Amino acid sequence: MSLMQGIIGMKTYFQENSIEFQNFSKRFRSHYKNIYPDEEYNELGMFSSQPYDAIQIISTADFSRSRAEFQCVNWKIAPAKVVEIINVVGKSYQSGYWTEGLGFSETLDDEAIHHTSIEILKEVLWLVQPWHTERQRHILAGRSEPVRVGVHAHSIFKQFVTVDTDIRTNVTSYGGFSIKVFEEVMEIENKDLKYNYIPFGGQTYDKLVSEIYSGERFFKL
Repeated sequence: MSLMQGIIGMKTYFQENSIEFQNFSKRFRSHYKNIYPDEEYNELGMFSSQPYDAIQIISTADFSRSRAEFQCVNWKIAPAKVVEIINVVGKSYQSGYWTEGLGFSETLDDEAIHHTSIEILKEVLWLVQPWHTERQRHILAGRSEPVRVGVHAHSIFKQFVTVDTDIRTNVTSYGGFSIKVFEEVMEIENKDLKYNYIPFGGQTYDKLVSEIYSGERFFKL
């Protein structure tokens, strides 16, 4: 956890205080423990909640007509259009939200104020220091040598990061969602900053994170 301090990430949002979530979570953990007694991690995740939602919706269908009709339900335990944005602080995290079609917000209640910019979450995600300090804005601006960007060469989810080397030319190309987002951010915030992707393969993510912490690599994708 000490190496994760300050990391910004995203997680599936669950309304954990809802009756539907509590009931399903309790039954899921009990059933999962019976099947996998040696498995310590039994938290409810996206791949268990989405099928549950789908089956619940199907159960409302009226098949007595020539065309099945489904009821509109508002109790799905895994909202498909809400993402929770987290900042690791201590042994827990601070969080804000992004809702499709509305934008970023500090809360999800009826009085929530939404904005297209993530800056609305500055007081939520960055409690220790201002949103943009002078040091943060210029920490890389004065560098003469290119920044080394560590990229895991064997990412499981190719939609996010891909590293491909042409065996004929020995040229390595980088792609995927995370690469595109990083390049867009650099274009906006540090247009004049040069950087080189450095493929990182054959070792764990923990090793890569430790190298970021030690300063050997400045970013991770």
